[in-house]
Amino acid sequence: MLLELYLSGRVNEMSYFDKEKNVKDYIRMMEGFDNEFMMEEVFSNLPIGKKMLELGIGAGHDLEILKKSYDITGTDKSQVFLNEYRKRDSETPLIRMDAVKMDIDEKFDYIYSNKVLIHLTDKELKESFKNQLRVLKKGGLVFHSFWKGSKSEKYHGLLFNYKTRASILKITKEWYEEIKYMEYKEIAKNDSFYIILKKK
Repeated sequence: MLLELYLSGRVNEMSYFDKEKNVKDYIRMMEGFDNEFMMEEVFSNLPIGKKMLELGIGAGHDLEILKKSYDITGTDKSQVFLNEYRKRDSETPLIRMDAVKMDIDEKFDYIYSNKVLIHLTDKELKESFKNQLRVLKKGGLVFHSFWKGSKSEKYHGLLFNYKTRASILKITKEWYEEIKYMEYKEIAKNDSFYIILKKK
């Protein structure tokens, strides 16, 4: 969905989500977005009731659903997104955080993101996965989705770093073991995948 917005030209610069008007426009565009498939996969693979950290809440659709079943903390690099979500929910913990540095002191059973880590370079992605270890409890799980492919490109200044199962496992094999991999359709057949990894 986000890629479609960039391709359409409706999102036009890297600092787009630092601007309140643009965040509100994006939230309106996301109204009615159906993420039922991803939520069903989360619930099927991550036992409910445990502590979860979401990287990049964006419009907050996933967080709105996940908070009903997990002890969740939402994060985003954009303070504007956090402020907008706070208007709807005054209780769910929210933190402004960089998904690479993972500068948070708490420990979690799960770390979840939906097409957020695709905006990182390979070096940043490796650093993120390494830093996620510090945030995970023993035997903790990460659940991340990506656009599938082997190229990197920019749309209006924003990086889209396509990944494959092999490229993710190459980055993470030292610290994680694979639990599950699944490809799915977001725009075209098998253009996306999610991977669940367990901290060694």
